[in-house]
Amino acid sequence: MPAFDIDSQSPGGSFEPQPADSWSMPLGQIAGIRLYVSYSIFVALAVLAGIVAMVQNQGGNNGDLPMVAMTAVAIWSIGWVVQLIVQLSLHVGTRAKSESITIGLLGIEVGNPLYHRHPWSAHANLASALFSLCALALFGTACLVIHMRTLPVDFYQWSSWKSELSKPGFGLDSVTNCYLTAMWLFWIQAACQAYPLPRNVGRGAIASASALFAAVADDELLFELLRGGLRVW
Repeated sequence: MPAFDIDSQSPGGSFEPQPADSWSMPLGQIAGIRLYVSYSIFVALAVLAGIVAMVQNQGGNNGDLPMVAMTAVAIWSIGWVVQLIVQLSLHVGTRAKSESITIGLLGIEVGNPLYHRHPWSAHANLASALFSLCALALFGTACLVIHMRTLPVDFYQWSSWKSELSKPGFGLDSVTNCYLTAMWLFWIQAACQAYPLPRNVGRGAIASASALFAAVADDELLFELLRGGLRVW
């Protein structure tokens, strides 16, 4: 069955293939897939660099703020790589073929699966989202375990874990807390991707899950409910 008969960018719009996103820069090809990067990433990096330059020497700010910012950007980029590996694995190992992949601020940007040369099934679309989100969550959990192993605390006491998880600042106060920072950034990236905004994997996942679990429903009613639900989000 089709992944979802809903234009992920405009639920009430047409189903005709959309032109390539002009707000992205081509990077080449990987495994026969055209790879693009959104210009929004460069805008965000410029804003971040400006903020760091303005506040790093002000009173009360940590002197290694630039290094902390670079570490956070590197970790966030690793999250993109994790999502890209998932998509490439699905492309190579399944029938979920992609012609192009765009990397945005949150990682993989998802268009309407019906626009692919090989339209994705609801199972493939849902699996793609779940694998990406689970991979980010597992990487974050692994980073938390490594962080706890480096501390002089009882690893098997829940209170030790709770204390670290309740620390303010997401570990961005020092480069030495890079694994704690990585844990939070991976989890935040997964949470943001799961939120069903346009181009986020969570949007297609919700529609595909609805199509799978409500397969007995009338198609017209199902599509109307999905359109309404996505508009609310």
